[in-house]
Amino acid sequence: MIDIRNNNRLFITGKNGSGKSVWICHQLPKISRYIFYDPKHEHDNINAVMVNTIEDLRLAVKQHPKISFRPFLINDEMFDELCKIIWEIGNTLFIIDETAFHVDSFKIMPYHSILQRLGRKKGIGVWNCTQRPRQAHNTLLSETDHVIAFKLMLDTDRKKLADNFSPLFEQANTIQDYNYIYYNTREDSARICAPVPFRKI
Repeated sequence: MIDIRNNNRLFITGKNGSGKSVWICHQLPKISRYIFYDPKHEHDNINAVMVNTIEDLRLAVKQHPKISFRPFLINDEMFDELCKIIWEIGNTLFIIDETAFHVDSFKIMPYHSILQRLGRKKGIGVWNCTQRPRQAHNTLLSETDHVIAFKLMLDTDRKKLADNFSPLFEQANTIQDYNYIYYNTREDSARICAPVPFRKI
């Protein structure tokens, strides 16, 4: 059983089409309040109010518990403002579909870092999703509570997870399609999990 709390940090990774989005969509009906950041405009099946600008987001958070934010203009300043809004409102799950738009191994936006390090006490959860763990900033890894890795083909990606969490992540290229490796940072070992049921929401 995977016990994920609303204020937890997750690091979710895997190559394109490996099962990340299906896993996330399976979890969303259990969550009462979230902002789903969708810079690629890929998630049409999210059961949430859709907004495209920071101004509209500020209005929406006062009225709607579930929001899909799909900006037309994507830059680091906008993303940092989004993180700041979440910090101010608190008690929200922030799901970032593809952190690589704004994060790399050397760069993380100030308020994204604050959410990772300090958001737990304000009831803020953060799910960081990416195809390339090797390029993830160490703050995303050091503050995470759960790691979920679908199929990863590059040695460098698997090695980063294996070096930081569990040797089992070295096998992330051999697991069956849509299976995933799960690691709770409070436990001693990782395990391979079966696919979640596909669910349209």
